[in-house]
Amino acid sequence: MADKLGIRPLYFWADDDVIVFASALRILEELPLVPKQMDLRAVTELVGLGAPLADRTPYSGISLLRAARLSG
Repeated sequence: MADKLGIRPLYFWADDDVIVFASALRILEELPLVPKQMDLRAVTELVGLGAPLADRTPYSGISLLRAARLSG
């Protein structure tokens, strides 16, 4: 679960065998285990609005846990 105020983001990536959590997107960007495939919708939102909406990140498969929410 993310913190209640959403001050510190929590990013995650999962496959069939592994779940990886990180408090900064750059950490997941540097892991060779995590595939880096662009999410066009999230990048378009980032350019147009200044931030991706919902739990999207610029990478397909890497998600953000929002404030006081469980993933599911």
